[in-house]
Amino acid sequence: DLYRDAINHLIESEFGTSDFKVAVFSDDLGFVEAHASDYGLDRITGGVRFVRGNSHHKSIFDSYLMSLCPVIVGSVGSFAATTSLLADPPSVFIRARPEGVSVEWRR
Repeated sequence: DLYRDAINHLIESEFGTSDFKVAVFSDDLGFVEAHASDYGLDRITGGVRFVRGNSHHKSIFDSYLMSLCPVIVGSVGSFAATTSLLADPPSVFIRARPEGVSVEWRR
């Protein structure tokens, strides 16, 4: 539900359209891909890419690739937030939590 709410926020408030690209980073991409509609990814018309091959000790590559994205959505962990702080501005970090979706910062 957290990420579905975040996708709704991106469509309705951040971009005003569903025509944008999404890169998905996860330690269980197979699960996310199999449940894409549960995450709201079926609403994206611009394209969804599942970034593979950068797990565990290679996660620094995920962080680098994620830092190239102008908007990063993360949940309760610190990986996405830290990456957003290290990214070159402009950068927006959106936090998806059980109590709701919020823009944590815009740089």
